[in-house]
Amino acid sequence: FDDCDSALFDELQLNMMKAAMDTKKKRKLCWMKESTALEKSDIPNSFVFEGSIIFLSNIKFDQCKVRKLAPHLEAIMSRVHYLDLCLDTRREQLLRVKQVVDAGMLKDRKLGKKLESEVVNYVYDNVDHLAELSLRTVLKVADLAQFDDNWQKAASYTCLSHQGRKTKMIEAQQ
Repeated sequence: FDDCDSALFDELQLNMMKAAMDTKKKRKLCWMKESTALEKSDIPNSFVFEGSIIFLSNIKFDQCKVRKLAPHLEAIMSRVHYLDLCLDTRREQLLRVKQVVDAGMLKDRKLGKKLESEVVNYVYDNVDHLAELSLRTVLKVADLAQFDDNWQKAASYTCLSHQGRKTKMIEAQQ
C-alpha cells in the first residue's frame, strides 16, 4: 500500500490491516458492516487472508505522538518488519536522490550525461529553495530540461517555493 496513510486514521481500516498483519497462521478478516451492495454482488463478509503486505508511509510509526493512533501503530510494529529509511535531513534526501539518479532513474529521459548532471546540480544548488525535495522534483526538472532550452527559468517558476523564488531574485540582484 502506498499513499494510504489515511487508512491509519480510520478505525475499521486500521483494524482490518492489523488483522491482515497478524502473526497467526490463519488470518481471518471479517467485517460486520451490513452492505446491500456486497450482498447483491454475493461478496462474503469474511475471508482468510493468505497474502503479504508492504505498507509505505510518511508517518514515523516509532515516533508518533498522536495519542489515539500510537497504540495502534505499536500493535502494527509488533506484527511486522519496520524499516525507517532515515531520510529526515536535506542531506540524507539529497544522497538518496543522487543514489537513485546514479542507478539510472533518468535513463529513459535520454538527457545525456551532461544534461543529466546539470539537472542534478540544479536540484543540489536550489535545495534550500525547492517547494519539495523528492525524486518527483528531479523528474519534473528533467522533463523541463528535455523539452526547453530555458529549462532553469521554467524550473524556478514551477519547482521553487514562492519564498525560494524571492530569495533567488534577491541573491541575483546582489
